[in-house]
Amino acid sequence: MRSPSTRKSGSKAARLLTPSVLAIALAMTSQPACALVDLPSAPLQSAAAIPSNILFLLDDSGSMQFEMMPDTLTYTNDPYGRDWVVYLFPPKDVYGGGTYERRIPSFDDSNYHNYFKRSPYNNSVFYDPTITYKPWVKYDGTPYAAASTTAALYNPVTPTLGSLNLTTQQTVDTSTYTLVTESDVDRTIPVACGTLPCSTTYWPITFYMYKGTGDTTLKTSYVKYQIRGSAGYRKDLSDTSESSVSTFTWGTVTRTVAEEAQNFANWFTYYRARALAAKAGASIAFSKLGTNYRVGHTTINTTNIGNPIPTSGTFETTNRQNWFSAMLGTTFPPLGTPLKQALDRAGQYFSRSDDAGPYGPAPHLSCRRNFTILTTDGYYN
Repeated sequence: MRSPSTRKSGSKAARLLTPSVLAIALAMTSQPACALVDLPSAPLQSAAAIPSNILFLLDDSGSMQFEMMPDTLTYTNDPYGRDWVVYLFPPKDVYGGGTYERRIPSFDDSNYHNYFKRSPYNNSVFYDPTITYKPWVKYDGTPYAAASTTAALYNPVTPTLGSLNLTTQQTVDTSTYTLVTESDVDRTIPVACGTLPCSTTYWPITFYMYKGTGDTTLKTSYVKYQIRGSAGYRKDLSDTSESSVSTFTWGTVTRTVAEEAQNFANWFTYYRARALAAKAGASIAFSKLGTNYRVGHTTINTTNIGNPIPTSGTFETTNRQNWFSAMLGTTFPPLGTPLKQALDRAGQYFSRSDDAGPYGPAPHLSCRRNFTILTTDGYYN
């Protein structure tokens, strides 16, 4: 920007101030303060006035299917995953591209892989009754419907993939799924039930709360909570007594049996796996984002990032709807986690100079701010 030229006080411009001009100037300075125009503190073409680019990069690796976290709950000593246990409910192909080994812990109270991994104290993905679970949010800010306790969807984006009745006793099809229990040598190593006695039936709304003291690997350190039909139950695993409950109290939160079942159903449908929880968080966060942005979506396992950020319009109407549809519709096949390559693609994308790139259409504004948000469940590989 050029600096204004300086003039001497006796210049021609100074001599042009006639009495009429002076009168107008004096009248303007005498106006009340409320009539003054507020001048912006930033230049009119600063970055604050120009919609920023946001590229949302979602981890679509296979581990996002896992119903456990951290990874130490799923991996054992086989690098090829042949003895991994990554699901807590009989797995179905609801994420796109297949599943991992169809192994789940049996629901026996004496099984370490049951009470330890179906407790929120150890498994940060599993149902935590101290949290009130909210459904995903749509592009227009309205929530998805509360999950059904009698037909909880496996994938809310595609209802045709099936549902599970959480209020009735279920039976594991052992011809399709393998139940695992603890090893005689090391309880932390899962082994197929086989000739070992394992129950094939279970009540879906079952969770274990750590007492706060004691060895976390021992069942005596947990209290089991369960809803069977419309009735609630509590059982301290340090003895065999079970009592019925009409309410569940977690700190300052108290729920009826029906309310607890509803909260569990919302968790099952919208948060049961890492992938579902990531979509929940993203939908809630971006539903609160204003419209003065240009937002794109891509995943880490794509080989061609394409043109994810729309260059026509901002984060509203069709652009907003398309972004939510792409993000919530993301599939999670059993693939790796190439985070470095994904971030490199994002950097290359922001280096483009064509009109279809993130700075289009012409004229390209060099002061447009750019952001990449990576959502992932772990380290790269």
